[in-house]
Amino acid sequence: MPHSSHKQDLDQISELWRLGRTPIKIGVLKNMLRAYPHAGVAKELYEGFLCGFRLKYSGPRISFISKNLQSANCHKVETLDKLDQEVKAGRMAGPFLEKPISTLRTSPIGLVPKRERLEFSTFLHWLVVERSGVKSLVHYLDDFLFGGPEDTPVCQMMLDTFSDICEELGVPIASEKSVGPVTSLKFLGLVIDTVEMVVRIPQDKLLKLKSLLEPILLNKKITHKDLESVVENTWITNETLHLYTDSCGNSDLGCGAYFDGKWAQYKWPEAWSNMPIMRDITFLELVPIVLAMFIWASNFQNRKILFRIDNMALVSIINKRTAKSKRVMAFIRPLVLFTMQHNIQFKAQHIDGCKNEIADSISRFQLKRFRELAPGAESVPENNPEEFRDLILSLKQTD
Repeated sequence: MPHSSHKQDLDQISELWRLGRTPIKIGVLKNMLRAYPHAGVAKELYEGFLCGFRLKYSGPRISFISKNLQSANCHKVETLDKLDQEVKAGRMAGPFLEKPISTLRTSPIGLVPKRERLEFSTFLHWLVVERSGVKSLVHYLDDFLFGGPEDTPVCQMMLDTFSDICEELGVPIASEKSVGPVTSLKFLGLVIDTVEMVVRIPQDKLLKLKSLLEPILLNKKITHKDLESVVENTWITNETLHLYTDSCGNSDLGCGAYFDGKWAQYKWPEAWSNMPIMRDITFLELVPIVLAMFIWASNFQNRKILFRIDNMALVSIINKRTAKSKRVMAFIRPLVLFTMQHNIQFKAQHIDGCKNEIADSISRFQLKRFRELAPGAESVPENNPEEFRDLILSLKQTD
């Protein structure tokens, strides 16, 4: 390797460690966390900003390079632009000619919504309510929306409170993205108009959809691939709907589902212990999806859901709506029936190493951990429908 290239890599590695330093003022954070009612989350936040957050990876300490997702391969220009923006913003270092860390393990890059841990933004939400005494705010990841009655200073007061808290803590704010107080603004990709009391799709998105539909309307037939390219522009992911499911392969535990503060869990029947059914992880991961549909199908009515699943076999089965396994088909059929009855469109997408802590805590019956992860959740789980229990009882454990 040329000497200049080697020196450049060394400089970039030094820059990589510098990027690991947080702008958060640890002393201020510690004081603010003292009154936070969720002690477990407070401890994790303080230790995370002080010493670094745990990745919660428990596999081998060897290097592994992942292949990028299909969305990155199909949109190479957009992907490179996004990476370049992250480097220029100081949130990434690179590119490197050699691995900067010998045991570096990478995650696949894709132009899809990423899972985020919500503890810190939830803590900021709590702080704003505590200081302002007003609860009319919502947040999604790091986007905050404040509301208040017309002709009052409530919105400005809440915005000022939030800005003061961020300044005290050292939280960077994108001032160019801050708007208001106004009566109409874009939030999570939709325009909220408080004068006309409507939520609108932005004009640029409407024009894009029309441009995709117009050439199709001129044809008598359309390929499945072309239809999917149009439909994908209106898909809503299960994360947008706050729908999470998970299963545990231990016969003493079970599965769990979480949706919009509501939750459900199901313990595996004792009759399944030491039976082949407990080794069928594809089936086990399908169970909470069907359970969620039994309970909340009416909430998903006329919606489009994208299930992100870390089991490639189940992804294929859900997308094809068919399987060779009689056991799996016994659950696919009611899933499809529910979606037809409630006009729900769905498909699945594979995610490598997907982490789903809320649903995981439910499936493991770890109530204390669940409460720390989802403090705003309902106090009791949903009742499992009798039809679901009958479906479980109809299964043959030895199939």
